[in-house]
Amino acid sequence: MYLRELKLVLKEYTFSCIHFNNGLHGWNYDDSSYATSLAMTFDTLAKYCEKRKLIWASTTPVWTKSEEKTLDAKTDRVRERNRIAADLASDRNIVVNDLFSHVVDRPELFSADGTHFVESGQVKLAKHVTNAILSRENIGTEQSPAGDSPKAAPEE
Repeated sequence: MYLRELKLVLKEYTFSCIHFNNGLHGWNYDDSSYATSLAMTFDTLAKYCEKRKLIWASTTPVWTKSEEKTLDAKTDRVRERNRIAADLASDRNIVVNDLFSHVVDRPELFSADGTHFVESGQVKLAKHVTNAILSRENIGTEQSPAGDSPKAAPEE
């Protein structure tokens, strides 16, 4: 059902860039099923979009809900899923935006649930994603009505 809906959207609309990930969804899939399903998603996107316009974003770590903020055991599975996705992306020449590495040493950016981000974490990731999108060839280079080219947000 998902791929059918994705194809419908991709047939009807043209995107300058698609920055995407699967997050922690599909937790009930084993790694083999996850890889197969994600490969089908990558192939569908690649069929309807220029590969240079696709950016896969790695999944961010999961922290414990305790006060000492240590990485949750689920993070090992996140690492493995990120490895699977990176391999699939590499095989298809799809760019990877490594969000995991960008925040893995920053527990203060995560909320008490250990999964979602506090406002400063949201801002940090938003800037990182913006930079990834704007740095892609021919992405974000159109002139604004004032004649200024859009600029990437500065990294913190």
